Amino acid sequence: MQNVYFTRHGETVWNVENKICGVTDIALTDRGREQARALGRQLAAGEQGITRILCSPLVRARETAQLIAAETGLPLAVDVRLREQAFGRYEGTPRNGPAFALAKLHFADRFGGGESMMQLAARVYSLLDELAARFYLSKYYLARSFKQRYGETILDCRLSARIDMAKQMLRYTDLTLGQIAAGCGFREQAYFTRRFRAAEGQTATDYRRAWRGKR
Repeated sequence: MQNVYFTRHGETVWNVENKICGVTDIALTDRGREQARALGRQLAAGEQGITRILCSPLVRARETAQLIAAETGLPLAVDVRLREQAFGRYEGTPRNGPAFALAKLHFADRFGGGESMMQLAARVYSLLDELAARFYLSKYYLARSFKQRYGETILDCRLSARIDMAKQMLRYTDLTLGQIAAGCGFREQAYFTRRFRAAEGQTATDYRRAWRGKR
């Protein structure tokens, strides 16, 4: 059985400074390098059966992969399709900025010279399709593996991401619940309201009121 494992790069300087990296080449911190080495040692001592490493060409991902490869002895290849999304004018700005949170809700937005979510999905999906074909992995197998690994289905994970997106909008914008529901991909406000309450234990309106009361 073939498995695909994903890992994030180690801590970067801009992670510490709470800045958006995007395609800006930002180096790892010493802590980030040690995180990569620690993962490499863990993999070297384990039995995951990993045979190769693929990474983004950006320095933070490439150095993370190189440090892991040094610990494990695994071959390493760079694939540009794994590059982070380009966030245009928002790179170097605060990760929790309200303008950025709002811009991310529009999948066709290129962030003023960056890359839209649709463009990102197109290149990443092409890589996943290629890997699936090369290693004979079906989409059904990937779906089952995802649930076994993370304890929820891909659909549940997507719903969680939409709820998280809605929480950002409730915090940082004055959009109506209908606008937030539509911006997060919910076709009906009533359905959004039910799902939000089920996930957070309170209504979206109460969540907004409670969060703003803490500021």
